[in-house]
Amino acid sequence: SQAQAFAMGGWGRQRNHTWPGPSDEPPEGQIEYPLPDREDGWHECLRDLSRTMQGGGVFLIGRRTMYPLSGVASTSGDVGSSARNAAFDLLCGSIRDELTAQGLVLSPAGELRRLPPRTAGSGPSAWPRMRLSSPFQHMSWHALQELGRQVAIHISIGPGIQVAMLGELPPTLWQPMFVVCIGCNQVRVVTFAFVGEPVAGDRPDRKYTPWVLRLVSGDLVADARPLNRAQRCTASVVEYLTELASEDAELITEHVESIEEELFDAVQHGNWSGFVTKSLPRHGSCESAETDSSRSSASDSSDAGCVLWR
Repeated sequence: SQAQAFAMGGWGRQRNHTWPGPSDEPPEGQIEYPLPDREDGWHECLRDLSRTMQGGGVFLIGRRTMYPLSGVASTSGDVGSSARNAAFDLLCGSIRDELTAQGLVLSPAGELRRLPPRTAGSGPSAWPRMRLSSPFQHMSWHALQELGRQVAIHISIGPGIQVAMLGELPPTLWQPMFVVCIGCNQVRVVTFAFVGEPVAGDRPDRKYTPWVLRLVSGDLVADARPLNRAQRCTASVVEYLTELASEDAELITEHVESIEEELFDAVQHGNWSGFVTKSLPRHGSCESAETDSSRSSASDSSDAGCVLWR
């Protein structure tokens, strides 16, 4: 039986699993994830961010490298004001550092722009080591904070729970992992988690299933641009795909490692359609994506990733 095979040590010995939901195939598609419209909702987002960072569940990808966002100095489980602020500052600082390392800054209007030319001998490799030097003086702190808010909102199990309930699965995400992806003039949050049944593992942070849910936010740079109330987003469009976990994977990091090149390609080329759709090719051109982005106005770009006030 499946249970016996699982007890013998993982799913590698039996890969003919049947999707536990009501549909014949693991689902893919998109949802509209409601955004917090009150201050208490934002505080709850920061509490989630603080908990997830303390648990080591937040990573960042840029320049084909993935690394954890860690270093929040607080007691595990502390979600008080200082812990929340420290987590948000770490998030914003990490986004700023990666953008400047890629030669980009945020303008006061929330648009990504290339850094002004620098003097000879001070190339991009030197930027991450500089604290208050020239790259940061071109960065709008207000725009960076707004982008950080959009990213923090998606470092949440909320969208995944919404997908699970839509598929009539248990409303639980096991070992959720959140990856802030910066590349091709875009910033997105990708979520991975074990979902469905049967469940195994000796403790909550080690429980796993044969199925993994991947979710991809829209381009959060567009969503972060300042808009009047009539244009503000009330919900964010999140795309998702459900797939079999990689063979013998008992940790979500093991599954992500098995698709690392696919993920790096999506970040580098800026074409995410194939990453959350089985039938589409998973490659694209960053150059064409940048050209299309530069032709769009701020309001046009934001429409693609969010649902507006009506």
